[in-house]
Amino acid sequence: MTDKELRDLKNQIHDCANLDLTPEQLEEVASSPRVRADIAIGGIDTVTRETAMDVLAQKIVGRSWPMYGDGETVRKQFFVDFEREAVAKGYKLVAEDDEDEDDEG
Repeated sequence: MTDKELRDLKNQIHDCANLDLTPEQLEEVASSPRVRADIAIGGIDTVTRETAMDVLAQKIVGRSWPMYGDGETVRKQFFVDFEREAVAKGYKLVAEDDEDEDDEG
């Protein structure tokens, strides 16, 4: 996997999961055979992003990333659980102020 692909994957996770992964955490997701196969086939695209988010969700909360059609209640509970478990497991949540700064510059 190239440095650019790793950066792109980190940015995708940042945007979808509100996480700022350490290099070790990023490598853990990137080393998944599912993620590596998707990158080999199509680079960092929607399929790869969805696979990476599912791998990350399985690691953090032990269940799949929510999908379209799961329902609002399921989605809301997933994100409550995901954020709580991510912090408990040493992941850094991106503060909303950090996102605003990224949008400005």
